Amino acid sequence: MLDGTLPCVAFYHMNARGSVGLVGSSRICVSGWEFHSPCRQIGEREHLVALSDHSDFDGLIEYVRRCRPGRVVTDNYRVHHGVTLAREIRRRLGISAVAMPQ
Repeated sequence: MLDGTLPCVAFYHMNARGSVGLVGSSRICVSGWEFHSPCRQIGEREHLVALSDHSDFDGLIEYVRRCRPGRVVTDNYRVHHGVTLAREIRRRLGISAVAMPQ
């Protein structure tokens, strides 16, 4: 159980959105159904980020380029291509990127 004393990142299903977050915290919801923009504010301390597993490699690079993030964490769990994607994000875009898990 979270006691609110330490910073953390918690992942929950979108259906649990109303019960996620502690008082004074910020929430970032990721959704494959966000079509308006890569990221938009939907509440005082809540943002919605477009996230889909249906893009090809070039589409992922373009998505990261447009979002202009400070850091990217790629999914390296299932097929282990996250290392390649993180390396290319660093090389092509100059953005800090890491694959997890390693």
